Amino acid sequence: MKNRLLFAAVLLIFCNIFFTTPTLPTTAMIATAYAQQYAQQEEESEGFFKKILRKYLVIVEKFIDYPLAEKFLGKAPDDIRLPEIPEIVVDAKQVVDQKEKKIDTKFSVDEMNKSNYYFVQEIYLATIKRNPREEELDKWLNTLSQGSTREGIYRAIVLGTEYQELEKLKDPPSPKLVTFMVEYLRMFLGLSVDSKTLDGSLSRNATNLYMLKKFSVEKTLELIDIFLAKGQEQSLYDWYAVFSAYLAEKFPNIWSGEIRKSIYKKGHREWASKVYYDWLKAEVIIKLHHVFNSLSSQM
Repeated sequence: MKNRLLFAAVLLIFCNIFFTTPTLPTTAMIATAYAQQYAQQEEESEGFFKKILRKYLVIVEKFIDYPLAEKFLGKAPDDIRLPEIPEIVVDAKQVVDQKEKKIDTKFSVDEMNKSNYYFVQEIYLATIKRNPREEELDKWLNTLSQGSTREGIYRAIVLGTEYQELEKLKDPPSPKLVTFMVEYLRMFLGLSVDSKTLDGSLSRNATNLYMLKKFSVEKTLELIDIFLAKGQEQSLYDWYAVFSAYLAEKFPNIWSGEIRKSIYKKGHREWASKVYYDWLKAEVIIKLHHVFNSLSSQM
């Protein structure tokens, strides 16, 4: 037991060094050697110390771009990672309309109406930062009751006159917003963009919050459609789980509700697997708009 405690302490020191030392490769190799030796001794079970080791190997992975934890310890029982990100295409022949999946959960008419009501309220707050007017609320609730999708309502809002006027505002995005967008596009969509020119067509000086968040959401919806078009629903659930846990941890103060606040990927994945694809898309849309809104005034 003492030896194990000592090893855990040594490993912690090595991981802390990663944040301050310029000789990262050498440090990483030493830590890796210790990790491999210790993993061989602990391979029989996912015990307490093995969990500690896994935690710090995941930290090391961020610096050396190599799946140490999985290679030496095997995949953790609850480990969920980003799947391979398919190339985002805009060819309509490759991305087609998807049939909605059947779900086991049964909703009463009152429960569905309540869910739709909260969705319309939040989609307005997230996209154009105001509450819907009574006539707008009635219009979209009626539309949803007749079988329209939440994604369709979102698109109607961002393609509407009011949102287009907001896109014309001369209000350059904050540096933190641009930094997040570049990181998000790279990590979750596999898109490499420059922080100064963004994607080439979106010049930072010629854009604002509303243009950038619509662009990011549109690319994300394209990715989700590709997952579904390829029959990769399980990969989509993994992607959503990592996406949601990442936002919960990175922006802990902007969420309401226990599910959105959770940093545990397993819970997010379970939710995604039990709801309609349209609801999953709506949650992604709302989360991204909330994040961009929170960063719009941060300089």
